Amino acid sequence: MTTELKSDPRTGLDIVEIPVTHAKYFGDLKGSLIHWFGDVEKFNRMWRVQKRVCIVTDVCIYLCRIDGSITRCAHIQGIQEAIVTDTALGLRIGPPDYDMLIKFDKVKDREDVLHVLSKVYWCVNGQQLERRQLNSESGEAMQQVLNLTKPENFVNRVEPLKSTRALQRLMEEKRRREEEDRMVVEQEFERIKEGLALELQKYRSEEYDKMAAQLASYVKLLNDKDRQIDHLKATSVSLNDPDVWKKCPNCANYRKMLESHPNEDKQKNFRLQREIESQRHIVEHLQAAIQHRSGVGRGGGSGGDLGGSSMQVAALKAELAESSRKNKELQHLLLESPMLTSEVRDRIVRLLSSSSDGAETAERVLLNGRDAVDVLHEKEREIQHLKSTLRDATFRHVQELEACREQIQRYDEQVVSYVSKIQQMHNQQSSMLMGDSQGSPSRAANFSATDFQASTPRQQRGSANPLQSYALPQALQQSPIRNSVASPSPWIR
Repeated sequence: MTTELKSDPRTGLDIVEIPVTHAKYFGDLKGSLIHWFGDVEKFNRMWRVQKRVCIVTDVCIYLCRIDGSITRCAHIQGIQEAIVTDTALGLRIGPPDYDMLIKFDKVKDREDVLHVLSKVYWCVNGQQLERRQLNSESGEAMQQVLNLTKPENFVNRVEPLKSTRALQRLMEEKRRREEEDRMVVEQEFERIKEGLALELQKYRSEEYDKMAAQLASYVKLLNDKDRQIDHLKATSVSLNDPDVWKKCPNCANYRKMLESHPNEDKQKNFRLQREIESQRHIVEHLQAAIQHRSGVGRGGGSGGDLGGSSMQVAALKAELAESSRKNKELQHLLLESPMLTSEVRDRIVRLLSSSSDGAETAERVLLNGRDAVDVLHEKEREIQHLKSTLRDATFRHVQELEACREQIQRYDEQVVSYVSKIQQMHNQQSSMLMGDSQGSPSRAANFSATDFQASTPRQQRGSANPLQSYALPQALQQSPIRNSVASPSPWIR
């Protein structure tokens, strides 16, 4: 057996009982969802005071006569502003309704009613109730801001009060449906996660296959280079080495053929046939050796040029030293013999000619050496350029892999955010079920208080489910989520 509700779980407001002093005319309201009940004074259009009983529920504020007949029913959702004085409370209500002014005996009663109205207004409209404080300093009066005249063709439509038992049943149904929706959302989330895991696994498998293919191609290139190096090493030995011919499979086969034919005539025939093949085989060995030597010469030519250049530079230094010695000797002759003889003149001519020849030779050798060094520097720059190109390509490849990884991570975050938004939307719309409860039948303004009914009419409880109008998001249209969110009305009926 369920316990009776003491407060509204949607707003947190306490549920009050009908006082004993009013049980005679308002006793049929027992078990209804009422947040405030008390005596007030109501001002009419002539600003005259009339005794009334005020009832505040989760939907409306009612003004009743002492005998229980309802004279006014105003929806809290339509209140535009609450105007407050010391003990009076004015409510500006939008059309088709009109304003209301009530006075309380105590300031606490006015504050309690204003607190209930603010809570219900927040739950219904999702925003704070506008509040204005009037005092002597503001220079305003209630007559200036309120219009208590009833509009033409106004009909006082009484909203039925709601039963706490019906609210309790609907809250239990809401919790049950929320649990079912939560299970469905969790199942859908797991399904999406599994689908994403398969997509990621497929993508990673494709990337792994591509990298494996690239690695295999690199290994193949390295193996080819190793085979070329082994071949060059095999052909770099001297051709006069007898081990070369012993290791040659062609020569070994020839020896086996000779040993397997002891007949002398057959051996001669085989020798003649194999001599031709041997000559061709020797030519192939020589060609391979020549190619290897030429390749080594091309690769090590720069080193040879440098070695030769260094030797030539040393020779040039010696020639320059010799020329310097001859110049000093020439200066010495000039100093010792101011009057040049023909012998001294011939000696000077020889020294000068030899010095000029040596300088020209030194200049040519130095120019050749500089050209060789420039060529080496150019080759070094080419090698550095190739290295930087390879390094840039590797760096770009790493950046592409990082970009792919970031895209996968962003895709995961988007999917998780999408599913979280779906779950949040379901939770928000399910919370609106509380505004959809069905109350007791309405009664006219001149009905007596004994006509109040706390329970919901059976024909209204069997009405069509307003939840059928809800449309699921695109991502969950294939899932078995039932129509368990609230209708556009924010209250349980």
